[in-house]
Amino acid sequence: MQTPFGVIYSTNITPDPQTGIGRWTERDFFRAVRHGQRKDGQRLYPAMPYNAYVKISDTDLHDLWAYMRTVQPVQQAPSPNSLSFPFNIRQTLLGWNLLFFDNSPFVPQPEQSAPWNRGRYLVDGPGHCAACHTPKNLLGGDTGRYLQGAELLGSYAPEITGDRYRGLGGWSTEQIAVYLKTGANHQAIASGPMGEAVEFSTQHLSDQDLSAIAEYLKSVVGSRTTPPPAIAASEPIMQRGAQVYELNCMACHNVKGGGLPGMVTGFADNPAIRTPSGANLVGTVLKGGQAVITEGNVTGGRHAFIRLEAQ
Repeated sequence: MQTPFGVIYSTNITPDPQTGIGRWTERDFFRAVRHGQRKDGQRLYPAMPYNAYVKISDTDLHDLWAYMRTVQPVQQAPSPNSLSFPFNIRQTLLGWNLLFFDNSPFVPQPEQSAPWNRGRYLVDGPGHCAACHTPKNLLGGDTGRYLQGAELLGSYAPEITGDRYRGLGGWSTEQIAVYLKTGANHQAIASGPMGEAVEFSTQHLSDQDLSAIAEYLKSVVGSRTTPPPAIAASEPIMQRGAQVYELNCMACHNVKGGGLPGMVTGFADNPAIRTPSGANLVGTVLKGGQAVITEGNVTGGRHAFIRLEAQ
């Protein structure tokens, strides 16, 4: 994982006794997942999101441990991290934890519904959505702009709050649930890191859990962004943009940017297009992108790309 502090490599968590966690006890596993501490007492870097996993219930962690014991052991030693000083000194994580690690369990809010609390548990705990979608400060800790979008590995994880301009406020709970289940809905197509999240995680959740996540996300107060003034269609930059769109994009994304539900991203009224960063759009144009293919949507397509030369 490329971070602003250097490269961190994930470790072997198969039950191999030499290079994995085969000699760990369940208590060792709990301590690592919830508190970021290895069997030998060394601190884990928060690239392993123990600051979210601390919210996972005892029952779910016990079940997770039981599953991990059934994984096929693989003998593979982890690669050494490549971090700059002083971040290569694990003792500095004591200070990081004091500043940014909230070592408290998930507590349901009794004034909220059971689905809402379930959604919050999944988002803040096992789903660790804030790891990508909440902006980080200079030390890698979460800022106060919870789920309001963040730069991530050369792309941009968009806002997923209930904000109507940049967030999910314009989507229904059903449309959010369909996106998480299939990787596509009426407007958006998952690819890149989010495509991986859908493929390996959210498509396997129950419909009830997906609806609970959607209900919770729509309730989160977001950035409350004010739409900027519209640019007149007569402006040269708009005319140039319209020409480029007509020649290179319209065949798939349609005349008015509606896209093709389930296959091609819709641009019109899409909050992901309104992000403060153009990294995702620029990256797709220059490099292309692979839409995720899931059990619920086997027609995910590859986004063709054309390198646009300045005229």
